[in-house]
Amino acid sequence: MPAGHLFLFFPGEGVACSFEEKVEDWLPDEAAEESALLKLVTLQKADGSWAVDSALVSVLGKTDEEVNGGMPEKTPSFVSPLQTQSQAAWATVLVLLWLHTFQLDSRDEWELMAAKAASWIRARPGLSMTQYLEAGNSLLGCQVKPQTLGL
Repeated sequence: MPAGHLFLFFPGEGVACSFEEKVEDWLPDEAAEESALLKLVTLQKADGSWAVDSALVSVLGKTDEEVNGGMPEKTPSFVSPLQTQSQAAWATVLVLLWLHTFQLDSRDEWELMAAKAASWIRARPGLSMTQYLEAGNSLLGCQVKPQTLGL
């Protein structure tokens, strides 16, 4: 989130003060976690998938290099529709793994979103989900099994 600005001016004093802080610094831990879930809700596409972008990478707590470098099927500079589908599958698997590992206490808040995502993945039988799950578990430090995700 962008930093917020607060300017204080004291009339007659000739003094102005300003400071910058991230909005997350003001939120209690529970609100920050809820904020991550809300970000995921807004980032999910209508079809149930997610795209690999900086906002998603931030929610996952990783860098662009880590997420893109960990993808099992590397994408060349020319991106075909199938490769775009592979990137969406990678992002969607990462979100499901993250939810099942780091947001398990909030499951009732995200389970419908996750079910839609799992349905989207199941509708793509040409993708090697075993590779995606192994790479995602490794990247996020998880040990989530395919059955847990509904795959």
